[in-house]
Amino acid sequence: MTTFAILTAAGSGTRLGRDLPKALVDLGGLPLVLHAARRLAASGTVDGLVVTCPPGLTDAVQDVVGRDDLVDLPVRVVDGGTTRQASVAAGLRHVPADTAVVLVH
Repeated sequence: MTTFAILTAAGSGTRLGRDLPKALVDLGGLPLVLHAARRLAASGTVDGLVVTCPPGLTDAVQDVVGRDDLVDLPVRVVDGGTTRQASVAAGLRHVPADTAVVLVH
């Protein structure tokens, strides 16, 4: 059974009072998106990650998550939407068709 997680990281970060998207906000020396990706990878139950991020930041988020030694999973970073629902829908379009379980963070 294949399990993929959609990590929605397309928020603007305005509620955090920052000038950058929440995915890239630093917490304890690491961007928030990396904390979440590491936990999902460490769970042992996820076979791959689809990360949705603000449009135009896919390369930056891919650099953070896709090249981390502790995220030992296939990672695909895609543009999210203007709402959480739109971001989840964007992520679902990139989950492999044979996936049995999709987790949404």
